[in-house]
Amino acid sequence: MTKGKLLLVPEIAERLRRSEQAVRYQIHRGALAPTAVVGGRRVMAEEDLEAYIEAQFERSQLSGALAG
Repeated sequence: MTKGKLLLVPEIAERLRRSEQAVRYQIHRGALAPTAVVGGRRVMAEEDLEAYIEAQFERSQLSGALAG
């Protein structure tokens, strides 16, 4: 099963505009999309990161609608 493009932690951090350390901490807490270790490097499927970002927007819109 192929997941498409795999992103390394620095690439994930760049897309989220967070530090690598913050991304690693979020991964450790289980607060980001699933990751795996491939060839000794922590990676995340690009499609999983995109789904995570979309879910954050949906969650934000829902909480905004409930507050307003």
